[in-house]
Amino acid sequence: MIRVAVTGPESSGKTTLASQLARHYDACLVTEYAREYLTELGRDYNKNDLDFISRKQLENESSAVKTGKPVIIFDTDIIVLKIWYEHKFGEVPEWLTSEISTRRYDLHLLTAPDVPYEPDPLRENPGKGQYFFQLFKSELESHGFDYRIINGRPDQRLIKAKKAIDNIDQ
Repeated sequence: MIRVAVTGPESSGKTTLASQLARHYDACLVTEYAREYLTELGRDYNKNDLDFISRKQLENESSAVKTGKPVIIFDTDIIVLKIWYEHKFGEVPEWLTSEISTRRYDLHLLTAPDVPYEPDPLRENPGKGQYFFQLFKSELESHGFDYRIINGRPDQRLIKAKKAIDNIDQ
């Protein structure tokens, strides 16, 4: 089973790429639970909400593994949750930090913020794509995770991502 996490700053093409890859590989796609939750919330979120979102995202990841599909594409990962938590609240729960060390993906695809920013009511950080990109890159490197930077036009991104996945050592 190949596990690929698509990670990176908001509005950097994660969902588009994850969906394209899931179709291409007939993979199980684990969507970003935060979007579903926050759309229905009807108020500003707090630490308890983010904690719930994080736990539910990880639960959805674990369920996906049980599908038996040979490829699983994750439209977000635990690093997104950590960076979001840290930026919004200035701290990260210990359990979330330890999940980063124990939860493994075969490859992270780090999406660059080189696509036009698309405003969305759930997005909070316009103009900070490069700042967050560097945070993601540093986090991936500090844990020694295998990652590839995915940048360029949408068609180039898909080609780069497929090449990276096809070259995963099994």
